[in-house]
Amino acid sequence: MDRIDKAVLALAAALLIYELFTPPVVGMANNGDFGKMIARFNLGAPFENEFKYATTKYNFDSKYHYESGIYSSELILVYAALGLNRLIARDGLVDIRAIGAIHSALFLFTLYLLTPVLRLLPNRVRAALWGLILLVFCDLAYTLYFNSFYMDAAAFLFLALAVVMYVRAARRPGSANALGFVAACLLLIATKSQHCLLALPLAVFVIWKGGTIWPRRPLLFGWAAAALMLCAALLIWKSAPPESDSPPLYTMIFTGILPESKDIGGDLKALGLDDSYARYVGTTGFTVGNLLGDENSLREFKRRTSFLRLGYFFLSHPPTFYRVFSFALGQAGRQRPNLGNFDPSAGRPPYAESRKLILWSRLKRSLYYWKGARYLSYSIAVMVFSSLVAATRASKECVAPVCLLAVAALMEIGIAGLGDAAETTRHCFLFNAILDILLVSGAAMWSTPQAIGR
Repeated sequence: MDRIDKAVLALAAALLIYELFTPPVVGMANNGDFGKMIARFNLGAPFENEFKYATTKYNFDSKYHYESGIYSSELILVYAALGLNRLIARDGLVDIRAIGAIHSALFLFTLYLLTPVLRLLPNRVRAALWGLILLVFCDLAYTLYFNSFYMDAAAFLFLALAVVMYVRAARRPGSANALGFVAACLLLIATKSQHCLLALPLAVFVIWKGGTIWPRRPLLFGWAAAALMLCAALLIWKSAPPESDSPPLYTMIFTGILPESKDIGGDLKALGLDDSYARYVGTTGFTVGNLLGDENSLREFKRRTSFLRLGYFFLSHPPTFYRVFSFALGQAGRQRPNLGNFDPSAGRPPYAESRKLILWSRLKRSLYYWKGARYLSYSIAVMVFSSLVAATRASKECVAPVCLLAVAALMEIGIAGLGDAAETTRHCFLFNAILDILLVSGAAMWSTPQAIGR
């Protein structure tokens, strides 16, 4: 590494220490999802702090125990954090900074892997690109997830690792980088069921372009990698509890679609339901008294409607599709979910948000929050810009991965925006990340076309 590489890694580490480890410690409040990862260890925190405060100390108590039945590659990082915590804890509690340290280490390792690729660029260009990378991805919109047990943190980190490993493999084809790319993709697919569908475009990509990163026997490599990705997706999909898809479907219908409907009866019928369900309009999948709490009502609801029916409804009702999709993009424009960032001991009010390093997310939020149509235009512009730059100014080998990222972004916003109407900002996290990766990639290809992809 030269002095620029060392300076970048030192600066990134310093930013993470300042954001996540210095008082007052910040993170993201638990919305109830943390238990899916840590309740199996009898680990938890007072439930009254959920949503409002980012609890920084978690204790072991059997009252927190339950088996979620949900498996994720984030568990690998949770196990590592619990091991680290045992080495440093003196009070028997689990400090949220233990998982923050594991997430941060993986992030810094990914930046380290990127350094030899950017070293090919002129120093001025390289410094500018590193500045952009740190501005965007060291923003609290990303790093706050590190001090949490959300599966979204692993999704972002494994996505970033997959992108970097592909860039390395495209520059120097060989087994280490190619297998690293496949491993990162498998870990990304295995983060949560929302992201496992990314296995479809990834499988097509490795079959089509496997020879780019593994020239020896490319067909064997491509088909083997694709098979592994599809198997990983199937395992995550099948391992999810059978009732886990009901709350998002319910919420989209009764909170996302029907409250603004001009023909509730007609829309209910199109969704496979009848007028008796009209009394649930405005409730969510987590509202007390909704029909999901009764086993017979839940069974009947699932018999009548499904995500497939919901998809057909959107296709046959374009105005509703646009309204719901625009709302989702407007919520994605917030960049950071409405969850508290401080521990109760910090003395901040409920839902208080840290403002340590938010230049990039604050800019995007000011431009796109509640402005779905504008964010849609920006998203399309970023995808078109990066695709055109890849096609006209960089190596032809850059076109396919850029298109893959664009497809992944569209899938993520489609699943997050049309599959649920609760916590839309957080569900759009990976969409925002892919969009930022496309923007940074486009800037890199534009600034030094002769060095990118060769």
